This record gives sequence, structure tokens and C-alpha cells, in this order.
Amino acid sequence: MDIKEIGLYIWTDGKRRNIAIMSILILISGSILIYNLTHQPKPPPPGAIRVVICKKCKYVDLQRIIDISSGIYKCRECGGPVGLAWKCGSCKYEYYILDSKPDLAKMKNTMQKFQFTTRTSRCPNCNEEKNVNPMTVSEFKNEYGDR
Repeated sequence: MDIKEIGLYIWTDGKRRNIAIMSILILISGSILIYNLTHQPKPPPPGAIRVVICKKCKYVDLQRIIDISSGIYKCRECGGPVGLAWKCGSCKYEYYILDSKPDLAKMKNTMQKFQFTTRTSRCPNCNEEKNVNPMTVSEFKNEYGDR
């Protein structure tokens, strides 16, 4: 018997044809299932990619940060501590904001807390407060390229 005769033998009988079609479907779906189980993508590492600046040498870099206040993140150039990079929109000065906490005993109302927050987020170069924001990854790539 050649392949053509085997095909006609299976195809002419309805029961054999249904069994053949079901067998092929089971094989295909089983293969897809096995492939999906064995080729799982790696989960992304924890944390977000943020732009950081070294507090010692002012080197700007991208790092994956979970908690910046933990102090475990170091500069790749000099090994100094890093902080989140901020950039002034007026003078283009890049700096980091110190993680300073207000003295709640001295501040009695919400306005004093608000004034403390606005003072700490001012640009240290030109004292601008409205056009200051954290540096984004896209801004970093536009300015420094891919490092």
C-alpha cells in the first residue's frame, strides 16, 4: 500500500476520518502546549530604570532602582553614593535632591510643610522652582545616548 491508498482508506470511512482529524489536532495542540511551557520568557528584574547622578563626581547614569533611600546604590565611575537626577528646565543644570525630612515639631501647619517642600525642590543653580522636574530616561537617552 502506498500513501495514496492509505489516505483513501482513512478518508472514505467517516469514523476513521474523524479519528485521524482528532489525532492531528491533539498532536498540534500538545506540541503548542509543550512549546509554551518550555519557552517561558524570563521575568523582568525588580525595580524601575531611573536616571541617577553621583553625589561625588556628578556622573549621570541609568540604574535599576527599588528604594533609593536604602543607600546600596553606588556610582559606576567612582563608587560614591547616588541620588535621583533632577534637571532645571531654565538653566539645564543637573543635580540631585537630598532626602531631607521636615522637622515636624517646628512646623505647625500645612503651609509651613508646603513651603519646606517648595524650598527643597528649587534648582540650586538659578533658584527656579516651577520648571524643575526629575530627569526621565528618554531625556537621558536624547542627551547622553545609549551608555
